[in-house]
Amino acid sequence: MHIVLQPNETIVKQGFGTHFVRMMAMTGKLFLTNQRVYFVTHPLNFQRYDLSFSFDTIDRVYAKNNLRIFPQGLVIRLRDGQEHRFVVWGRKQWKTAIEEYLQ
Repeated sequence: MHIVLQPNETIVKQGFGTHFVRMMAMTGKLFLTNQRVYFVTHPLNFQRYDLSFSFDTIDRVYAKNNLRIFPQGLVIRLRDGQEHRFVVWGRKQWKTAIEEYLQ
């Protein structure tokens, strides 16, 4: 699991995460760069895909408990209304780091 960086792009933060797609949990790795948020699935998943969100497409980032009790949920809401739910460790740090680039 790696990311192909764009010119002048650097990785700011990275960590393992899970992306929920239609009630399926897809494990992988979440990256924050100085240009975007990027998720890539683990090679052992049934489906393999990459997601990339440039900062100008992100409306907001907020925390949401998983199953209403587990405090690892992070939601990225795009300007077109789509919401992408992730499970990450240290969601407050992820939220703060992403928000710094949204301003």
